Amino acid sequence: MPIEKPSDTKQRLVQLSPGDFNSAEQKRNIWDVVADADVEPEHVVKPEYWAHVSAKLREWDRIEVRHCAGLWLMELVVRSAGHAGAQVAVLRKTVFSDSKIPESIDKSGFRIDFVRGRGWRVLRKSDQRLIKDGFRTVSEAAHYIEDNLQVAA
Repeated sequence: MPIEKPSDTKQRLVQLSPGDFNSAEQKRNIWDVVADADVEPEHVVKPEYWAHVSAKLREWDRIEVRHCAGLWLMELVVRSAGHAGAQVAVLRKTVFSDSKIPESIDKSGFRIDFVRGRGWRVLRKSDQRLIKDGFRTVSEAAHYIEDNLQVAA
């Protein structure tokens, strides 16, 4: 039976330094942003979108951005910030499946839109008359049309 020789190369022990182990709250901020109705996910990744708040941002800050109507959610990390804006990277992006207005609504004689502070609403196309508002989601408004208004169209 052959005798194993001790390895000439010692394996290096890698350990975390206590100075590099900190509470995240001491090192970065987590920001909450509610994007306006006309803001799309591609807008929030542009440096100029952050120009008015970039002085508050630090490298490695996290930003949670959600559309005011609940259409999408993004989580970003700040890579750099300066007076003209901030460079951000997308960590996560979710476009919710129930955020699209069904195609059947286009043919119904009604339309659905969102008003910040009021929620989703149903309007009659012919005269723009408000039929009902306060829906929490697009699908609630669409179901209302399908269940209650198809005969009226």
